[in-house]
Amino acid sequence: MAPELALLGFTVALIVLMPPGPVAMALVEVGVTQGRSAGARGALGIASGDILASGAAATALAAGTALPPMLFSGVRVGSAVVFALFGFTLVVRPGSVKAAALSVRRPGRAFFAITSATPTVFAAWFGLLGTLPFVGDTRSVVTFLVGGVVASAAWHLLVGVTAAQLSGLLSQRILQAATRCGGAAMMVLATVSLASATG
Repeated sequence: MAPELALLGFTVALIVLMPPGPVAMALVEVGVTQGRSAGARGALGIASGDILASGAAATALAAGTALPPMLFSGVRVGSAVVFALFGFTLVVRPGSVKAAALSVRRPGRAFFAITSATPTVFAAWFGLLGTLPFVGDTRSVVTFLVGGVVASAAWHLLVGVTAAQLSGLLSQRILQAATRCGGAAMMVLATVSLASATG
């Protein structure tokens, strides 16, 4: 059962990661402006941060199942709302991502800090894990998360390195359009998570 759960975690995380959210778009900007090495270091920083954020989300869920249902549901709803607000910000202010990316000097450390401390990353993992039918089984959740973190590392390495390679083709207009699309996708995912939390 373990390999199947890890593969499920890899697949589901990959689907969730594909819409370009704020962290991924900042990584694209770093790859475009600072090159392939910076993009790769940033990607590994994101994957490391995902280990921390997903572990915190799993711990919160495990503790949350022991809380009164109303309080636990409130935490899930709050996470979905935060995720939706960040998505909305990307739609209306896509240029904010470039401004943040230009200030990055040490991509590995910076993206680790961003990923592990940004509420949307925690909210995404919390919302995703909360929808799993085996959320109460710690071993299954950990196995699922291993696959999810591997997906994060693979996907973000691809994004960071490819952005650097295609830097001459990626105009600000294209990047801002991708940022807006990612923000819209975040809002859709937040709506699904909200429906799951309140259903």
